[in-house]
Amino acid sequence: MTYIKDFIYHSMEWHYQELKSKKIKPEFMHDFISEEVEKGLICATLEFTGFHLKNTAEVLGMSPSTLNKKIKKYDIFILNFSQPK
Repeated sequence: MTYIKDFIYHSMEWHYQELKSKKIKPEFMHDFISEEVEKGLICATLEFTGFHLKNTAEVLGMSPSTLNKKIKKYDIFILNFSQPK
C-alpha cells in the first residue's frame, strides 16, 4: 500500500469511528480527505523549509497571506523563534 493510500485508509477509519460515536457530524468524505491531505502537505512543507513561511508559500504555489489563512483554518501550531525588534 502506498503512503497516500495508507493515509487515506487510516483517515477514513478514524472518520468512521468518530461518526459511529456521534462525536462529529457527517460530511462529504471527499472534503474531509482533501482537507486532511492539504493540512498534511502544509505541515510537511513547513518542516521541509525550516518553518520559513515565505519559502513554504512559494513551494506550495500560494501567497503568504493564503498560507497564513490555511494555517489558521487547520489550527497548525508554529513556534516563532524570530527575535523581537
